[in-house]
Amino acid sequence: MDAYLAPTASLDIKAPLIVETVGRLCAGAADGVERAVRIHDFVRDQILFGWVPGFDAATASQTLASRIGFCNTKTPLFVAMLRAVQIPARIHFAGINKHILDDLIDPIDKFVDHSFAEVHLGGQWLTVDSYIVDAPLYFVAMQKLRASGKKIGFGLHINGKSTWDGKSDALCQFLDDGVCENLTDVDFGIHDDVPAFYASGQARTPRNIVFRNLILRTLLHFGNRRVRALRDSGGPVARPR
Repeated sequence: MDAYLAPTASLDIKAPLIVETVGRLCAGAADGVERAVRIHDFVRDQILFGWVPGFDAATASQTLASRIGFCNTKTPLFVAMLRAVQIPARIHFAGINKHILDDLIDPIDKFVDHSFAEVHLGGQWLTVDSYIVDAPLYFVAMQKLRASGKKIGFGLHINGKSTWDGKSDALCQFLDDGVCENLTDVDFGIHDDVPAFYASGQARTPRNIVFRNLILRTLLHFGNRRVRALRDSGGPVARPR
């Protein structure tokens, strides 16, 4: 388990902001499950779903400071914060059907790179990505998705959830049911962090600077605007389900 408690280049678990944040969040927690759930809820709601100019190149502490992220930045932050309180965690990469992002953005490829966390609690590895979409956005996005009659879209799977008990799997996007993805086709396995995943050559997101800049312009201008509008349409009473 030592490898899943250690820092990496981008999982900077000893960064002062991470140390201070987990210390405050986990003060008085009864056990590892409670610590993990507190961290999950913090990453879900205090790091709003969206994209930043650095896209997925941020360290965990940079994502924490920016307070905005998507799967490939919120997952490293979640894993780093768990490791910082001695809970083994790792990052699993896979392709996810691009239609999960319908009505937010329209990626070019059929699949986009996705990361989710595997957390070791109670003697088992739990699969979690329910921290990716913040609760106010989840609430209104799920309403829109159900009304549309589709199974994926607005950043969610129709059977996804945004709550986690620290004792079972919890997924809002990556449900391996043949609709959103099929792991036999697009499972990229466990990697130390995002840079290690790109170094493996499995990533579908282009590394070409010019092309990535075009993607980023679309994400930052249109994607974030649509996400904000969707979240704001729920009003101040939005609550997770």
